[in-house]
Amino acid sequence: MQTEIVLHLGSNLGDRHDQLQSALTLIKKFIGTISDVSSIYETAAWGHVPQAAFLNMAIKATTSLEPHKLIKYTQAIETLLGKDIQERWGPRSIDIDILFYGDTIIDTEHLQIPHPRLQDRNFVLVPLLDIAPDWEHPILLKQICILHDECHDEGAVDKWSNTEI
Repeated sequence: MQTEIVLHLGSNLGDRHDQLQSALTLIKKFIGTISDVSSIYETAAWGHVPQAAFLNMAIKATTSLEPHKLIKYTQAIETLLGKDIQERWGPRSIDIDILFYGDTIIDTEHLQIPHPRLQDRNFVLVPLLDIAPDWEHPILLKQICILHDECHDEGAVDKWSNTEI
């Protein structure tokens, strides 16, 4: 069975654009079919650690992987692309977050779907507006466009480039 998923990708180390492109290639190879991609946006890093700006994007895809397998694959892709987290919200070569897995809700120690803080972060919501403005958050029961309008995050999200699948 295929399930529609939404992932968020970010990178602020090395060749950020190349990291995103490599992640897309590996997602297509190991996770599923990508159906839509947002533009790429540049944003200041989130959190308290001084670091370079991120490039961020969101994608829609379909997968036959169940959620706990999906997280293992996203983590394996991150490892392949050199992710080495020294501290929470610190710099990273690639970060892949599962935002949605259909309308599934999971809240375990190792996996939370939908992503628990997506509604608080413009760097996530703005790329989502490109590909899923009407997607309804299964817990908050609000569309992405409404969550964006209600978001209090004032961090700048600047379009960096358009992307193609």
